[in-house]
Amino acid sequence: MTEFDYIIAGAGAAGCVLANRLSADPKVSVLLLEAGGSDRHPWVKVPKAFAFLIHNDRFTKAYDTRPFGPTGVVEHWARGRTLGGSTSINGMIYNRGWQPDYDALAAAGNPGWDWATFLAAYRSIEDHQLGASDIRGAGGPLRIEIAQQTEQVCEAFIASTEKHGIARTEDLNSSDAERIAYVTSTIRHGMRVSAADAFLRPAMARKNLTVLRHAQVGQLLFDGARRVTGVRAKVKGVQVEFTARRETLLATSTFESPMLLERSGIGDPAVLASVGIQLRVESPNVGSNLREHRGIGLQVRLRDRLGYNHLMHSRLMQGVTGAKYLVTRSGPISIGGYDLTGFFRSDPTVARPDCMMVMGPQSTGTGSMTSAGNKISVADHPGAMLIAYNVRPSSRGTVHVSGPSPDEPALIDPNFLSSQEDQDVVRRVLPRLREFASTDPFADMVVAEEEPGPAVDGSSDLVRYALTSGRSGYHTIGTCAMGPSDDDVVDADLRVRGVDGLRVVDASVMPQMISGNSAAPTMALAWIAAERIATA
Repeated sequence: MTEFDYIIAGAGAAGCVLANRLSADPKVSVLLLEAGGSDRHPWVKVPKAFAFLIHNDRFTKAYDTRPFGPTGVVEHWARGRTLGGSTSINGMIYNRGWQPDYDALAAAGNPGWDWATFLAAYRSIEDHQLGASDIRGAGGPLRIEIAQQTEQVCEAFIASTEKHGIARTEDLNSSDAERIAYVTSTIRHGMRVSAADAFLRPAMARKNLTVLRHAQVGQLLFDGARRVTGVRAKVKGVQVEFTARRETLLATSTFESPMLLERSGIGDPAVLASVGIQLRVESPNVGSNLREHRGIGLQVRLRDRLGYNHLMHSRLMQGVTGAKYLVTRSGPISIGGYDLTGFFRSDPTVARPDCMMVMGPQSTGTGSMTSAGNKISVADHPGAMLIAYNVRPSSRGTVHVSGPSPDEPALIDPNFLSSQEDQDVVRRVLPRLREFASTDPFADMVVAEEEPGPAVDGSSDLVRYALTSGRSGYHTIGTCAMGPSDDDVVDADLRVRGVDGLRVVDASVMPQMISGNSAAPTMALAWIAAERIATA
């Protein structure tokens, strides 16, 4: 069977939600195409194993950036290529943002994407450990839990930040204040809950849903000049054309969705001409407006045997810690990348928190704090790591194709810290982290700052350090941004301008950052979009 009512390209955060919601109507047929393979592997379920998954090409695809910064850094950005997409390999932080983020989206000319609409979606999606409230959901498909295991170093750090006006809270998503909490995650009883677990797998028993893995979508198909009728995909090495009677929905990520449009002739005429692709629809902003977080880190050495390093440094202790996890589903392996998450103002004059930080009572081997593709090693002495970034960066990069084939690499220019505003914020981030780390009781545990070290101090040093040794958040958005202008790639219903029968439903349609991580907003966006698609 090659004809369906709906074709969904991409089984990530958005695609899994779309497949669930649309196939709930037994009268329609749905095809979900995923370029990757199965997510059935024990490591996918283990929270701390994400550090290994992101370097495993069985579950990911690596995208190399163009050289950037004063030393020409090239980063290798991993994205999930398996059922569940990046929700199957990420750090599992569930961070929704807050009302001003969404109301600003609606006010910019995108009706129906305000806070009230998103909050209703979140409350429908969530099965929150803390139970239902005006701002949380319970009984939904997506399990949300808070790392309840208190830890000595974390407790000291919370106490230190409280002295700087950052309030301890139980639910990080309960306000827009300066706050800190044990991390809120898509975890159930110490095991990862991906979008595939929550949304796709329960729907796969439906006869009207077909899921094809190892199916890489190459181009869109057209009936005449403007009507999209489906896709051409390579399924396990064989070219197959699939037809959509109603609509084709792209949920292939901030990188792949704009490139699929460009390979199909939808984009900036100059970009397409430069790689030999014939223009079908002029859409100058396809692949532009790339937004990404640029983090700056602080790593400290701790005294005694504090933190997690001694539990994970040697193979023997990894085995002991792993065995305890298998029995109890607790301990450091049951938590994602970091134990604590917090929001703070980089400057007292800022109206609302503009920076997010994560903290974990573990540290890496010297020189491995960057995200340039280095494999992470645990230090052989006690340590703690803090990373913080501007949650709403204004710098804009680009993602474009390098040729007409889906096998050709993406051309990614992050354009980090190109705006004066972003440079100003990054100059304030590290001093604030140092303030927290030098305040008791956490300061009493610290022996020395290991990275970046006292040599990195001045304003110009901080910008340079963030570019050469900073971290990308893996929260890219914006390359098929929605908006009211004729030049915006999609309209407020996520329909691609200039063609019929085609929508983009993933993080690429967000024109501006939601304050924090991108997985939660993407799932909520798809939940809302599915209702509009089904009733169109």
